[in-house]
Amino acid sequence: MASILIKDTTREQREQIVRESLGDDYDVGCGYESTGINYQLYIDGIKELRELNMEANCGFEVAHPEHVAIADSKVRPFTASRACLDFEI
Repeated sequence: MASILIKDTTREQREQIVRESLGDDYDVGCGYESTGINYQLYIDGIKELRELNMEANCGFEVAHPEHVAIADSKVRPFTASRACLDFEI
């Protein structure tokens, strides 16, 4: 796979990389509405894809205590007793 770093690509190549990655979402704000990431910054050579993805994931690394409490009381008690079997008839 060829490098996708800004220094190794032209603006047109970066636009194609984003277009192929986002598919139909590309034409709707360059993916921002569906991903929360402004890929135009990569296309314009301002930020690397790695930086944009790290920034987008930053808020999801630590679970919010209220979310954990809801999951502990409303979700996990029911998932602990679930089982899945795979068989053919």
